[in-house]
Amino acid sequence: MHSFRLFQNVYHCANEMLFAYICLHLIKLGVPIELDHFLLFAGLSILVLTWSYEKGKMYVIVATVFLIIIGLIVFSTIIDPSLIVVGVLWRTGSHYKHFDMMSHPGTVVVWSVILGSLLYWLMFVADKPGAYKILAVLFIQIGLVIIIEFAKKILFSHLQTKEKVKVSSIFTLFLITLLSITALASVSYLLIPKVVMGLLGMIGQAVGFLLSPFLMWLINYFEERGADPFKPVQTDISGEWEHLPLENVASTVSASFNWFISLAVIITLVIVVLLLWRRFKTEKAFHVNRNEGMLSQVMPLQVTKINNRTNMYRGNNEIRKSMYQFELYCKKKELNRLEGETVIEWFKRIEAPDVVKGDILYIYEKARYGEEIKEGEVHRFKTSIKLIKTHIKKKRK
Repeated sequence: MHSFRLFQNVYHCANEMLFAYICLHLIKLGVPIELDHFLLFAGLSILVLTWSYEKGKMYVIVATVFLIIIGLIVFSTIIDPSLIVVGVLWRTGSHYKHFDMMSHPGTVVVWSVILGSLLYWLMFVADKPGAYKILAVLFIQIGLVIIIEFAKKILFSHLQTKEKVKVSSIFTLFLITLLSITALASVSYLLIPKVVMGLLGMIGQAVGFLLSPFLMWLINYFEERGADPFKPVQTDISGEWEHLPLENVASTVSASFNWFISLAVIITLVIVVLLLWRRFKTEKAFHVNRNEGMLSQVMPLQVTKINNRTNMYRGNNEIRKSMYQFELYCKKKELNRLEGETVIEWFKRIEAPDVVKGDILYIYEKARYGEEIKEGEVHRFKTSIKLIKTHIKKKRK
């Protein structure tokens, strides 16, 4: 279930980053760096905060402080106020031919997150309920982006600059609407044990949907006033940029910050390695459950799974529960099972009576390997456990 919730966070993270990229692609409001810097930071924030929320309040506080510090360093270093002025005065249609969502560097991060979600799905989520429905929604969203972008390319080859602005606005609103609908519909397929996790994704989709009309109004506002997209601007960094398009200015500023992208790639790889390592450790711990500590952790999970599946193996459930309670009883008496010790060796060490030892071992092995246990065998097992407890009490006296 933890892997399923984590995939849900990655999935919604991809949606928020995709919506943000489309909105910024539409108006280009003076972000003087490649858009993937901001989008990646936002995505990592979502993942870190949702992960820390599951761990506890202290993790949330530490994660929040960490993100605030990183955010202040990144944004205060990268943003130059004069470039924001250039971006506001820079019209979408006049420079669209140099800026393509399917080829811009910022798109690499968006598609990397989507493909990363797909990879994570294949590794950790493919066997979970509803997994294929989520995968279908993800592919639908990818298909919508590709189809609409190609449709815009075809239309733009026959349109003038002013017409391109209007068509771009219409197509983008249409795309965001469809993506929002599919994303919101996918929430019904997610197994969300915590309401906050579901609300996080829904709020993100709603913000992306509600923000698009305002962004389009802003485009039309500057378009109607005939703002000069190549207006000269004075800057404190490198003198004057005269008659330069925004993408040239942005590239000049962002060139020295490629380290951020490299750092993000390293962090992503580390996260993947940690996830794989954790999965390996979990599977190993599940199979090597010979010691008392591992048994006490695994048995409640096994009991819960059996209860949720069917009543067919109710007897197996009773046997496992009785054995777990017997483990706890022996632990109090300082007769707990040692690390690497088999059940037979354990019973021999605590000097369990031979009369009941055979029955217990036989029935417990049946329950352990998933064979059906009859009511009579359950009764015999519990009776044998009581006899061993009585034997231990007499021996202690």
